[in-house]
Amino acid sequence: MNQIIKRSIVFIVVMTMLLCIRNDVSAATPEGTMYNPVNFGTGRSYTKIWTRYNDDLNFYASFTMLQNGYVSINATKPFDDYGEVASYKLYMYDSSGNAVWDCLTTGQRDIPTSSYNYTVGLKSGIYILRFDPSFVVYSGGISSTISINTVANPYWEAENNDSYEKATTLKLKKKYNAVYGENNDMDQDFFRFKVKKGKKYVISLGNYSDFSATSTIIKIYDPKKKDARKYGSKYSSAGYELEKKGRVTIKANKNGYYYIRLYNSFGYSNPGVKYSIKVKQK
Repeated sequence: MNQIIKRSIVFIVVMTMLLCIRNDVSAATPEGTMYNPVNFGTGRSYTKIWTRYNDDLNFYASFTMLQNGYVSINATKPFDDYGEVASYKLYMYDSSGNAVWDCLTTGQRDIPTSSYNYTVGLKSGIYILRFDPSFVVYSGGISSTISINTVANPYWEAENNDSYEKATTLKLKKKYNAVYGENNDMDQDFFRFKVKKGKKYVISLGNYSDFSATSTIIKIYDPKKKDARKYGSKYSSAGYELEKKGRVTIKANKNGYYYIRLYNSFGYSNPGVKYSIKVKQK
């Protein structure tokens, strides 16, 4: 995405949140707009209707994570004037206006379900969810009932963990859950865990088979961020395949943090792979 556009979006979102916090929003401002987002709290449902007069407008909603955990987003699939399932783009921002997650619902459009469903791991805080319609309304209206549910759980990846600096920290012996592959742009997941020099550690990736037909790469880096071991280095016509049934053992060459990175060099478009990750000392 163009950096100027990104900065503009961040600026708009920050201003929106500041306005809401100061209670300066006029009562006449329509609910669900940039200046008056629907307040979902920690769980609420809301039916949004787009018409030919507002099908170019985004829908905004705020919600609160009281503790670290995840939010479940459910939005009934809207049908356009031709009876086809319509789609939209979703964006999520934190209270500072930073984009933490996004997706294209087209990844779930052809799945035989009545709703688009997403699970996003987040830290505690206030977030803004933005729905950007990718359809045109010629007559009548296109509706979608949107609901969220926040769940406290300390063992989920915390978005946006797309860099070394934002890596989700793993506690040894604890299984963490995560989702990979939903983002509009190229997706990456980073995790880190603390090691002692000379000790061995076993990394286990649950549901690893869902990655086997993709070109997803899992790599491990030492504290200096040098490639310690490529996890899934066997290349085939389908891409990189995970080895040893989703497990690998490494020996730490330094004290500090080791990093696990999931990424895809060729783009990634699907409903998202749900997986788990666990590290324990051998």
